[in-house]
Amino acid sequence: MSRSIAAHRAQAASTRSLLSFATFFRILATLLVAISLALVATSGSYAFLSSSAPVKLLPGSDATSVRLTAGTSSIAISTPALDLTGFYPGLTRSADATVTASGSVSLALSVSSITGASATGFSVTIAPGLCAAKAPAVTTGSLGVTVAPGASTSICVTVGLATSAPASAINTSTTLSAVITGAQA
Repeated sequence: MSRSIAAHRAQAASTRSLLSFATFFRILATLLVAISLALVATSGSYAFLSSSAPVKLLPGSDATSVRLTAGTSSIAISTPALDLTGFYPGLTRSADATVTASGSVSLALSVSSITGASATGFSVTIAPGLCAAKAPAVTTGSLGVTVAPGASTSICVTVGLATSAPASAINTSTTLSAVITGAQA
């Protein structure tokens, strides 16, 4: 009888291991089916897609890079032929000067600054055009003139000693400075 109990026990152990393997396999199969159904139900892709293409910078060309060059601008001003000696109160002297623009843009002319004038009674004004034209003069601000690249224009530079100049201005000299600016028009 002990043999039959031992055989029974061996058969029960074998059935238990088959049963637990079958249970494990069923659970695994159920999980795989559930995961597959979840993925199908959500549909679509979780991939991040992107694309790029070069920009064609010149019309009618396949060029995707070009060299850019900034333009330039400058002005040159001739020295007016002014006699700057022997001033007395009320005397003014004027002379024409030429402003020439160079570079790649037109320039609007303006008087940026005039220094050294007011303390001594001396003054400097600048007007657009020739002195004979008697255009309104300015000490700062726009001259109302635009000069194209390679072109020139005339300005009138007037220097004077005010009639109200102080007595201390007698036999003195001063340094005057006028700056003309050309800004892209």
